Amino acid sequence: MRALTVLPLVLLALGCRKGDDVPLDLDGDGYAADVDCDDTDAAVHPDAEERCNGLDDDCDAAVDEDAADAPTWYADGDGDGFGDPTGALAACAAPEGYVDDGGDCDDTSTAFHPGAPETDCADPADYNCDGSVGYADADGDGFAACEECDDTEAARYPGSEEICDGLDNDCDLLVDDDATDATAFFLDADGDGHGNASVSETTCAAPAGYVASDDDCDDLAADTFPGAPEACDGRLNDCDGSLGSDELDVDGDGFMACEGDCDDSHAAVRPGATEVCDGLDNDCDGDTDSSAVDRRVWYADTDGDTWGDAEASELACEAPQGHVARDGDCDDTEAGAHPGAAETCATAFDDDCDGQVNEADAADASTWHFDADGDTHGRPGVGLRACEAPDGYVASADDCADLDAEVYPGAEERCDGKRNDCDGGSLPADEADADRDGWMPCEDDCDDTVAAINPGALEVCNSVDDNCDGIIDTDAVNAQLWYADADNDGFGDLSSAQRACTAPTDHVLDHSDCDDDEVAAHPGAVERCDGTDNDCDGLTDEADALDAPTWYRDGDGDTWGDDGDTEVACTAPSGFVADAGDCVDDDGDIHPEATDTCDGVDNDCDGYLDEDEVGQRSSCPADSCAHVLLEDPSAPSGDYWVHPFGMSAPAEAWCDMADGGTTWWVHDGLVAYWSFDDTAFPAYDEVRDVNDTLQAPAALSTSVVMPSAFGPSMWFDNNESGRIDLISGVPFGTQYTVMFWANLESNSNNQIPILFSNESSWMGDLLYRARIYGPSGYLVSDVTAVYPSSTGHWWHHVFRDDDTDVQVWTNGAMVGSHGSNDDSFSGLSMNRIGARPGFGTNGFGGYMDDAAVFSRGLTDEEIGLIYEAGLAGYPLRW
Repeated sequence: MRALTVLPLVLLALGCRKGDDVPLDLDGDGYAADVDCDDTDAAVHPDAEERCNGLDDDCDAAVDEDAADAPTWYADGDGDGFGDPTGALAACAAPEGYVDDGGDCDDTSTAFHPGAPETDCADPADYNCDGSVGYADADGDGFAACEECDDTEAARYPGSEEICDGLDNDCDLLVDDDATDATAFFLDADGDGHGNASVSETTCAAPAGYVASDDDCDDLAADTFPGAPEACDGRLNDCDGSLGSDELDVDGDGFMACEGDCDDSHAAVRPGATEVCDGLDNDCDGDTDSSAVDRRVWYADTDGDTWGDAEASELACEAPQGHVARDGDCDDTEAGAHPGAAETCATAFDDDCDGQVNEADAADASTWHFDADGDTHGRPGVGLRACEAPDGYVASADDCADLDAEVYPGAEERCDGKRNDCDGGSLPADEADADRDGWMPCEDDCDDTVAAINPGALEVCNSVDDNCDGIIDTDAVNAQLWYADADNDGFGDLSSAQRACTAPTDHVLDHSDCDDDEVAAHPGAVERCDGTDNDCDGLTDEADALDAPTWYRDGDGDTWGDDGDTEVACTAPSGFVADAGDCVDDDGDIHPEATDTCDGVDNDCDGYLDEDEVGQRSSCPADSCAHVLLEDPSAPSGDYWVHPFGMSAPAEAWCDMADGGTTWWVHDGLVAYWSFDDTAFPAYDEVRDVNDTLQAPAALSTSVVMPSAFGPSMWFDNNESGRIDLISGVPFGTQYTVMFWANLESNSNNQIPILFSNESSWMGDLLYRARIYGPSGYLVSDVTAVYPSSTGHWWHHVFRDDDTDVQVWTNGAMVGSHGSNDDSFSGLSMNRIGARPGFGTNGFGGYMDDAAVFSRGLTDEEIGLIYEAGLAGYPLRW
């Protein structure tokens, strides 16, 4: 700090050196240090332009005076934030009582300024300073434009006579209703252009299905009306009172002559009757008996054996020429072939029609014997009868061994231990099999005393010539293969095999060693990722290697793999990576390192959707505050955008995250809230009487609820129990808002059903009241609104004092106001919401729900939001 203080003195000392002709100008602004008030700043010198920057730019010893960039300010005489355009001045900072907006058209009243409410269409004052007012009566009928349906036509106004002209003459939103010049029209139920005289309507135009005439004798039959052509239907189509002769049914069979009855004297003869064999044309088709339902089947008998052919038949009432009643003839060209005839081998046809030709039971059939071994000699015993020898049968029956084709009478003797020629003698000595091993000496059995020694025996390791080949233990069947084990690891080399009954030197029985020069390589060794087939399974570095890592499929190429699709391998398989955690592996923009965006997708795979975005702006609203908390458990309490199901658009709400994500449509200024549901909102839900004691449970009812189940409602019963007393603990200032939902069930005397007031006695002197009246408009001088005449519906009511005037709102729209502010309500201790008592059974009956009090005037937008949310089923707090 000391060096900075000395520096200007040094610079001044150097401003003009002794002997110099030109003064020193350190900042190069053309002004020497002796006249420049700041020779370190080129923008500061005697001819500089003064600006609003807190500096003496022009070196006149004054700061920010007459600055070139000074803004314009306007005198605000009434303090409404808008100034008088005629009282403007320029200054760097706003002078006392001045503002930057000069649009006030009357600076003596706070009711006049740009944006001021201008809602009374009959008030000629221009409150919002836009040069226009809402009042107009263009047609001069005595009704303002806002009070009638057409301000261009003097004949159209509330209460005018309705006539048939296609217009709403009396402004009741109905066209041509109860018109004085309406016409009578008659119901034409069958659409034949003639109406029913007993059913009519009087309207301006014929309703659908109605006509001007009333002369129809049958309005349910479109073919019956005056002048209609007579039809064959047994009815008076032309309404003249008489039927034609061809519309009679003489025989009572349901058919008239005009309907085609060819014989009206027989009830069995009519169109559609069943044709039978009776010589009559029963069905009136012009043929007799040709299609009778009781005709029988007759069969053609060509060979005259009295048996007919089933494939050649006719239907007829009587038998045709050459036909018989029975069928079953298998050959109608052979008189000897028919059921019951005798079968013989002499004929080539099926004599008895049983489906077989020359079968075994033919009288002239022969006996044949089975030849099992095909040596042309049959087996003795009972044979088989047939006209021809069956396959495998012969005529002889002399074979002594019919299962051996080498044994039969006259066969040559063989070395087989059998009497081949069936002569019954003894066998030769060399055909004996003493040891019963199946080999005889004539078959080269080298030891017929031992059954295990014969030419067919297997050589085994026992020092005996088992197979009679003259060599002992060579190629023994139980000799083992032995394999060289060069590395002595107990596993042999398959390529060095020797067969022997005993093990050769350095040989073992195992042959599975894949490297007989390496003792660490053999079956059963541990496989590792080292480029070697350690376990001799033919594979190198396979997935079961002890040190093989796990790899994850990367389907979208974002270097992050799918936890559920893995492979274990020494090296990464194609399309696999080392990092897991990709929750959507077919989208490269979704992985653990991605940035979460508002798209309904878990972009960063952390299990939360849009947690960095949801609720932060109107384009990414949450369903509720609980939704915000679900996506971001660390989200603090505050304002968020929400869009519950059923609401038309997103809106900002205050979220109480400390209460588990409770959604408040408006939280700022809330001082009291009655949900009428103790279990859901115990902190705010207390209904108290004037003595500050809890009311009896009977004051609550669950029989009527809000449109989307707000909860139990408060019941009005025409006396004091139907009200809320706001005790002195509820603060009020010069601004407040009171709101609630109400359902009118009865209002027999059309007086005050519900109100918000601070009168000392509900029936006593009026201090201040905001009321909603019944349909008759029970008028007093305070803020009023007419309650809709329909009952059984919920309506949303708001009383607002915004420090300008007092207004009454119903269903999101302002319906009444007090022209000036009235602060007499502020701070009073007895403030009430409810039904006016004292009317006994003639008062208001109904329900109230979701009531709230605010210590400020809510905005129009907030009131509209709360109303729309209620319609969608979401109360103030949910």
